[in-house]
Amino acid sequence: MEGRKILFIGSFRKAKNGYYGGVYFSSTTLRDQLIEKQFEVIELDTTLKDISETRVLKRLPRLFIRQFNFTFKVLFNPGARIIFIFLSAGDSYIDKFSSIILARILGKKIVLFPRSGHIINSYKSSVYRFFINTSFAASDYIVCQSVFWRDFFISKNVKPCKLTVIENWVDEDKINKSKSIDFPSFSILNNESFKIIFVSRIEKAKGILDLIELALAIQGKLNFSIHIYGSGSYIKELIETIKIYKLEETLSFKGWLEQKDLIKTINSHHLAIFPSKVEGYPNSIMDFIFAKVPILAFDIPTVRAVGGSNINYYSNDCLSGLSEKVLEIANDYSSHVKKSEQIYAEKLVNNSLANAFNKIQTIISKN
Repeated sequence: MEGRKILFIGSFRKAKNGYYGGVYFSSTTLRDQLIEKQFEVIELDTTLKDISETRVLKRLPRLFIRQFNFTFKVLFNPGARIIFIFLSAGDSYIDKFSSIILARILGKKIVLFPRSGHIINSYKSSVYRFFINTSFAASDYIVCQSVFWRDFFISKNVKPCKLTVIENWVDEDKINKSKSIDFPSFSILNNESFKIIFVSRIEKAKGILDLIELALAIQGKLNFSIHIYGSGSYIKELIETIKIYKLEETLSFKGWLEQKDLIKTINSHHLAIFPSKVEGYPNSIMDFIFAKVPILAFDIPTVRAVGGSNINYYSNDCLSGLSEKVLEIANDYSSHVKKSEQIYAEKLVNNSLANAFNKIQTIISKN
């Protein structure tokens, strides 16, 4: 299969606890699509053993093994002229720096897939900035998750000709499941419980504490329940905080939500909240969109680049705005469902795997 071999540095295994993130989904679905199109994929896995573990020092032994494996694979696969590399925050650029430089020396076509919103803060460090800028300079193409990221990289002096916008894709199974469900309905006049859902990493940076503030603020103003799904390093503190404020009857942690139950579970709620403060591309937003529920998100540029005017926003400037927005949505629910209908129709076309892969194939075919 000379000329159709691709070296692929990404995440191809779930963590030991069975959890996984957006890079795993993107890596495995892209790999499977490549194989289906008769490419040979040579994998180099970078999965963390524990999704909540992010410290570089804990990863050093595996990093050395990984570099040895990469060197072996790249040297013994001279026919692999292209390399895909998924990257997250500053640490990831250090982890993969030697791989990028070796690929450059050997004349590989390097395609980078930056995935984390933490890169904005990483640019503030002179050390991280060196590794990020050098990696971008050594690459041939950089896949941007949205127009926001294309503009951001241009502002950091990355050549525009290297940049291609390909929004995160959704697999066919999720699309098919979405087609079998209806948009939710709700009337505050019926005094039914207004069900709110959060699905993401359980971390402070994901805005998890905003849900505590919300529950306290709307008590007595709305018949509601908040269900939290996910995994992360802040679970213990979250459960303790719920108990401290005696919110067990209205706010509950449900654990990890399996992919097979994702769309149906989200769709059984009336509102999805996305309070994350740092995002590369908000994959949970895509889950909410395909579950057809109205969305309320913290106002950051990377989320606006995806949701536009068809989702609702709040900010730290007025945290009470979160509770006010929730009450507004509950009181005028049908108009917010119309927003869900509009963004669903848009993403159904733009974020299909087929659409994304066509753009990636264009990159592969370029000289």
